[in-house]
This record gives sequence, C-alpha cells and structure tokens, in this order.
Amino acid sequence: MSAVRPADFDTIRRRLRNRREALGMTQRALAAELGTVQSHISELENSDRPVTTAVLQRWTEALGFRLTIEERHQVVIKLTVGDQREETP
Repeated sequence: MSAVRPADFDTIRRRLRNRREALGMTQRALAAELGTVQSHISELENSDRPVTTAVLQRWTEALGFRLTIEERHQVVIKLTVGDQREETP
C-alpha cells in the first residue's frame, strides 16, 4: 500500500480541514461517512504521519473533491471541486 507524503502535505491537510469546516461538517460526521471514528479524522487533519492513497481518495471524495495524483519530477496532487482547481506541488 503506497503512502502519499509530498514535502508540503500539511497544505493538503489544511485545505481538506478548511473544506470540511466550510461544509459545516464535524469530524464526527466525516468519520461516519468514512466508516471510522472521530479521533482518526483528527489524526488525519493534524498529524504528520503518511496517509495511504486509498485513505486520501476516500477522504477527498467525502468532501466533494476529485483527487488526481500525477508523478512528474515530483508528486503533484490536484484537488478539484467543480471548475475550481487547487494544485499542490
């Protein structure tokens, strides 16, 4: 199982947390959507531990993002909602 760990993954975590909050969704509600517990969501949002691509995929989809991971010279993760794209090199 591969883990996503680009240098600035904290930016991605922050964007996902901000998106959850903008949706008015609690960590507990997101946990229920993902079939896990609130403490796991807190850990995802605040930890520096690697996140598997499978977990990242489910996490982003639950928040309405489409996840694209491309490998060029470095990993680029794109989070897209509708026509808006947020890209993290």
